[in-house]
Amino acid sequence: MKFSELDRNKLSPMMRRYYDTKQEYSDTILMYRLGDFYEMFFDDAEVASRELELALTGRDCGLDSRAPMCGVPYHAVDGYIARLVSKGYKVAICEQMSTVPEPGKEVVDREVVRVITAGTVIDDGMVKAEKSNYLVSIFLSDNQIGYAWADITTGEFNLFEQETETPATALEDFFAAVNPSEIIANPAACALNERIPSLVSGKYPKMQAYYEWAYKYKNAYDSLTRALNVATLDSFEVKDKKNAVSAAGALNEYMHETQKRALPQFAKLSYFNDKNYMLLDSAARRNLEITESSRDRKKQGSLFWVIDRTNTNMGVRKLRKWLDYPSLEEKVLNNRLDAVEELVSHQEVRDVLKKLLSNMWDLERLAGRCAYGNVTPSDMLQLAKTMLLCPDLKKVLSQESSSLLKKIFSVIPAKVPLAEELLKALDEKHCGAEYKHGGFIADSYRKDLEECRSAKTLGKEWLATLELAEKEQTGIKNLHIGYNKVFGYYIEVSKTNVGLVPFRYHRKQTLVNGERYITEELKEIEEKLLTAETRALEIEIEVFESFKKMLADEVTNMLKIADAIAVLDALLSLAQVAAENNYVRPKIGKGVKGITIENGRHPVVEQQENCRYIPNDSLINGADNMVSIITGPNMAGKSTYMRQVAIITLMAQMGSFVPASYASVGLVDSIFTRVGASDDLASGQSTFMVEMNEVA
Repeated sequence: MKFSELDRNKLSPMMRRYYDTKQEYSDTILMYRLGDFYEMFFDDAEVASRELELALTGRDCGLDSRAPMCGVPYHAVDGYIARLVSKGYKVAICEQMSTVPEPGKEVVDREVVRVITAGTVIDDGMVKAEKSNYLVSIFLSDNQIGYAWADITTGEFNLFEQETETPATALEDFFAAVNPSEIIANPAACALNERIPSLVSGKYPKMQAYYEWAYKYKNAYDSLTRALNVATLDSFEVKDKKNAVSAAGALNEYMHETQKRALPQFAKLSYFNDKNYMLLDSAARRNLEITESSRDRKKQGSLFWVIDRTNTNMGVRKLRKWLDYPSLEEKVLNNRLDAVEELVSHQEVRDVLKKLLSNMWDLERLAGRCAYGNVTPSDMLQLAKTMLLCPDLKKVLSQESSSLLKKIFSVIPAKVPLAEELLKALDEKHCGAEYKHGGFIADSYRKDLEECRSAKTLGKEWLATLELAEKEQTGIKNLHIGYNKVFGYYIEVSKTNVGLVPFRYHRKQTLVNGERYITEELKEIEEKLLTAETRALEIEIEVFESFKKMLADEVTNMLKIADAIAVLDALLSLAQVAAENNYVRPKIGKGVKGITIENGRHPVVEQQENCRYIPNDSLINGADNMVSIITGPNMAGKSTYMRQVAIITLMAQMGSFVPASYASVGLVDSIFTRVGASDDLASGQSTFMVEMNEVA
């Protein structure tokens, strides 16, 4: 039974409501809350049962045939959503908004509260900790392209535009740089889907057409000013960037349409000035194996694999950004190199920083959850423990002299009163549970909470005392007091002893093997216990909501601290790798002419076990050494040598020390490579050897 073939008028009232909602969210799998389950019907049920390996059943829907149906329990829904999203589906969550139908209505109100897509997931189990989760928007108009990309988990929002005669190639290079999780675009851009190799191969998702009205400049501009709560966008340096604004406005519209809430983590726009960064096209990234090996597209065997010694998830994301976007700004690079040099020379400082950073949680994404409003007691505990390490971090940095480390020092707080208050309030043993069940606020934090909980503890004693007294008074030795959620507290007596029950017992429930009763005394105890338990939970929720508001107000500050910690972790990683592998500081800047490398080494190849790497010199300048012709037999290392020069240049322009005894690198605005077909340097195979193996 296909959804498109249904006659709405013949459906039952509940199914008509489902039909209307599904019509509005036709491109999603609609998870419809019914009691303790999220149910899926018709086409969605058939897809979900196949993808999630669920039993396909049926439900009466008013038609002659039953509607195909499958469902998942509400408490386990996150795992099922993650599986669907990872397979490329969008999931709409429809919640029950009331417990009884409004007057004049046949069914209770239900609304879609969120649409979850690959680019808008926020839950830990659905995003990779070590990489940014970019949602991308593309606007193509003639030969003008507007780009926007954002990470909803961290509040990062970038935009850029360019003019190009080859838009398909430009998009291929852009996607290789940002590694998108989801792409929306105007129809003109979507027409290029089949001309972009990485989209055709499935490496990245294809562009999905989004409303053309959202890409109109005025609509996009207004959408951004509303979201950022500003009158104009002039302060974001996008005054004359109409194509970039069009892409960004549509992206903002899409995020608000799917998330259905304010997104305060997006407090600013960052215009990406391509004049400040080295150009690396998709071929260069692939051939140089910068972030993944060409053999299996995994991190191991890549340059990133060699230089990543980060201790935090925010640090690894920062390091990857530096690698993906090598800088052309001399001051930025030398500031990084100064900091790395200082850390290389201070091993004790490196050791202490490593210990502190390795105990920190992902503050950047925790701040994102505080802004989004889905922070949990467990998140609060992680955030508090992370922030409480900041004063120690600041103390370690107090003696460092490089400008970048001083800047980090100035951002890291010396006191963290909110974190201290959180740690005082939270009961670590119970923070992992769902907060609606309570128990995560410490007894000692509030006197009224402690009193309510004491009543619960004393209640066990009251019940035990009452049970013993009733046994003695009635002579019923197997009498016992119990509790269930439906009938509350009761005194249970077996059938054989019913004749001994006194008149003050009031029958509450009849069982096959006995009777359950209530007495006035037990009723008083029950009221005290249930009232105390309810009040205790109310107090906990009140405290929790108060902390949520305080944390939401601190999001901007937390993101600044998180960025400073991420930069420190990335610098520490570069320093650790330099110290371990005998790298040197390169001389770099506009005053340096050409590229001079003495005893250069390929950083990935030299990591091979039992590798005896032979260093090589390189000299490239604008005078008598503009071109080098390299000859030699197969497996002699020609490809490795060419890559080595490019990688050392790239490393220098991310602010890293390099594998050589000396290196001076003039600022390079682009690297272009076409080295072999598919060398596998990490395992010691040349282009020739790989091709021979493929033939064999």
